[in-house]
Amino acid sequence: MKARALKSTMMFHSRSDMTQVCYDLGKLTVTVESSQENKSYQANFAEICGFRLLDEGDLLEFWPACSDSEHWVFQIEGGGWYAQESLRPGFLRKDIAAIKEFFIASSNGCVSVLAWEEPELKSC
Repeated sequence: MKARALKSTMMFHSRSDMTQVCYDLGKLTVTVESSQENKSYQANFAEICGFRLLDEGDLLEFWPACSDSEHWVFQIEGGGWYAQESLRPGFLRKDIAAIKEFFIASSNGCVSVLAWEEPELKSC
């Protein structure tokens, strides 16, 4: 697994939980918050190819590459969900180099996203 944290000033210094995942006509918004810090952030994807939500315990291959204690959004550069899907004969998008993979980590679940562009990160 190869990943890098997306650079942002929006970071957590304590436990964070995913509180909302909203998909609407190709757009995806994921909200993560820390009640301890009273902070809430969103990752807004303008157009996605797909996403999956799993418990962090079911994604052990993403650790420790995506377990930075302050960052919560990572770009997967190899060995992630896209690589897994590309092994399937029925995955038609396996040869589209423009697809990017992102991973949103939290204490209660994680979202993998296949998208065309980086998400817009904002405070909410």
